[in-house]
Amino acid sequence: MTLPVYKYQVKDYSLLTPPFKKWIVTPLIRLLPWSIPANIVTILSNFCMYLALGLSFFHEPTQKWHFIVIPILILGYLIGDHLDGMQAKRTGTGSALGEFCDHFHDTFNNGILFMIMFFLFDIKNPITVSVIMGISYMVHACIFHEQLHTGWLIFEKLGSLEGVLIGICFILVGFFPITHSFLSQPQYLVYSGLEILLILSSLGSILTMFVTLWRTKKMSFSLFLFFISLGLTIFFGIKTLTFNYLCITITLFSSVYLGTLMRGHLIDKMERLPDLLVPVLLMIAFFSEKLSQNYLQLLIFSYLILQVIKIVYLVGSTLKQYWVWKNPIKEIKQ
Repeated sequence: MTLPVYKYQVKDYSLLTPPFKKWIVTPLIRLLPWSIPANIVTILSNFCMYLALGLSFFHEPTQKWHFIVIPILILGYLIGDHLDGMQAKRTGTGSALGEFCDHFHDTFNNGILFMIMFFLFDIKNPITVSVIMGISYMVHACIFHEQLHTGWLIFEKLGSLEGVLIGICFILVGFFPITHSFLSQPQYLVYSGLEILLILSSLGSILTMFVTLWRTKKMSFSLFLFFISLGLTIFFGIKTLTFNYLCITITLFSSVYLGTLMRGHLIDKMERLPDLLVPVLLMIAFFSEKLSQNYLQLLIFSYLILQVIKIVYLVGSTLKQYWVWKNPIKEIKQ
């Protein structure tokens, strides 16, 4: 297979990215050894998010140190998420594989950040949670759909960096009893303060989604089918899955589709249809009592993990020539 010439084209209108890079990331890049590949930085930084997720899941309400340690871990991921790009640029090792490694990890971290906040503030309303997560992933799908069709990755003024930083702030203020109570307890009808804030944020995300679609000037059948299948997954998942598995299913199901969009952009320019087996299984479970909940959840989780592994294998095997364990030592130009 003849691979397209790789060129990372990005328009970043983020309000906070310039000062974040100038005051935090740039000073740290000088401390990062030249020999460490950008992909290793990406993988290591993402472990911070998985560790933060584990701490949030097992946290005890009386242990307030989680509200300090977890934001530090998330910030560590955020710094690494920018360090890897700067490392690739300064060492001249930027590649399609590096872009995939970076952005595919980010798709999972989007859902992980939501789950961390839900666990820490004991948010368990499946409808609110699934709609918030679903809208977020629809926006991400529009962004990567645009990149596939135009070659440009565009970040709005209030993008992923701002979203993660806001999430960090929410968690930090949870250390204080008064703000923790506001964020975790019902404030309006049955909605907690955190749910209200996330719902308002989702309204802005919907605007971003429409702006992205208008700029792309098309909505492919694949993207439309993803919206429908994600909606069905959420609707029937609410009724058939436990809260934790609902969050995991939305995250993995969406990330698999986003991975196929990245594969198309980086390798063969093909746009593939989203997976339909998951919503079909959930529909069967809803209308039939033959599938037990535990069996259904294990089946869907295992299937989606296999789909993730499949995408990683297909992309990784095609772009394997770009993987390095150690950057060649070069003289750094002053």
